[in-house]
Amino acid sequence: MANFDNSADIINFLKDIKDKKNISQKDIYEVTKISEDTLTRYFNSETKISLPNLLKICKVLDVSVNLTETSKK
Repeated sequence: MANFDNSADIINFLKDIKDKKNISQKDIYEVTKISEDTLTRYFNSETKISLPNLLKICKVLDVSVNLTETSKK
């Protein structure tokens, strides 16, 4: 399981998975209906990805998302 500290790390991980599975941004668009311009901005780290769109993209890439509570120190 991978842990990420920032959105750029998440995007890099998703780009790697997308490339390994030969899934194009157009493929993601066709399933999620997230505009190709928005997908380009996400994958170029020009804008932060929203949680709903992150979940949609992860579903297309067959990537699970696990949220856990962290302890406050």
